Amino acid sequence: MEKSFENQIPQQELSPKQDLEQSFEQLKVLEQQYTNQLEQLDEKDTNEITKEELSSLEELKKQIESRIEEIEDKHSILEWKKYDPRYLESVIEKKNYKVVETLEGDCACAEVFQVLPDGTIISGCHDNTIKIWKKDQSNKYQISEILEGHNNWVTTLQVLPDGTIFSGSYDKTIKIWKKDQTGKYQVSETLEGHNNSIYTLQVLPNGTIFSGSEDINIWHKDKSGRYQVTETIDGYEDYISILQVLSDDTFISGDYSSSIEIWEKDEDGTYQIRGSIEGNTKTLQFLSDGTIIFGDWDGSIEVWKEDEDGEHMLNCVLEGHSSCINTIRAFIDGTIISGSNDGIIKIWKKDQNGEYQVKENLIYDSHIKNIQVLPDGTIISGRGDGTIQIWDGDKVN
Repeated sequence: MEKSFENQIPQQELSPKQDLEQSFEQLKVLEQQYTNQLEQLDEKDTNEITKEELSSLEELKKQIESRIEEIEDKHSILEWKKYDPRYLESVIEKKNYKVVETLEGDCACAEVFQVLPDGTIISGCHDNTIKIWKKDQSNKYQISEILEGHNNWVTTLQVLPDGTIFSGSYDKTIKIWKKDQTGKYQVSETLEGHNNSIYTLQVLPNGTIFSGSEDINIWHKDKSGRYQVTETIDGYEDYISILQVLSDDTFISGDYSSSIEIWEKDEDGTYQIRGSIEGNTKTLQFLSDGTIIFGDWDGSIEVWKEDEDGEHMLNCVLEGHSSCINTIRAFIDGTIISGSNDGIIKIWKKDQNGEYQVKENLIYDSHIKNIQVLPDGTIISGRGDGTIQIWDGDKVN
């Protein structure tokens, strides 16, 4: 299998936080220039003020407004990355993991869930509901709210930093959930645009939605603020099981037959295939440094790194699972956590020679369907029997 990617993720000289701080400093300079020019004009009589001076002041005002909008966008993205596992650089290292709590709802809720930075768990269930789990005063998880609205299984969801929930279902719809004045979730919009079940979706900071069924729909808001399909990509042999969006200009998709395609916008603003891969990939994760981790049907894990020319090359293959990889969480520090149908969660770390080794095996009695990891090292996993388990361990000194 040949995997070749070029310049998928642009390298940034500044971290997002540094970039935001720099923009703030630039805004201060512009505001000071505006204040100085305004003071100078105040000292003049009205008939002494030239058109050029007024034009210069107006131009500075426009630059300030543009910079404020830019800062708001950058801040939104910075907050967004707290919710995106690709941007979690590292977690507290722990060992001797054990199950500290098991969550059992009224139905299977383990395959589709997202864990928020505060530990809240949002799970999509086979009884057509979305369950919200929060810790009570005894630090145990309880269902705090059940969202009803879908007519079939909830198959995919994403939670935004402002608390908005986007959910996709076998009922062929996407629902957008927002909190009302009482703090309870209500459906604010239902999107209908697929002819088959929805299996995956991603929402970008600018609000663009990518949804995967047996085709891919790209949704933008119209002038009224309602979502409309602006582009449909079809021609797949099977349903879309992999959908990772790097930016509004680039995304990667894969269907159940294991074909993977890389898409980029052309000059007309429509998406075109830039490359394709025939292989046995079941799941994958992009990291913000450009690393790509592939989890394969045969139980192997492939790590791909960018070379000096921006082309991705196979760095190493990790073997240890005996069945397909369903879920992967990887971090910039090199840690990889993988879950498989063999019922084992493996924690991989690099040794002194830079070679990956299994540091710990977390053994289940059921398939591992989903894994989420919190910054404090807590691992939350979904089992094939529909339960969610919370793992914690001893902090490594």
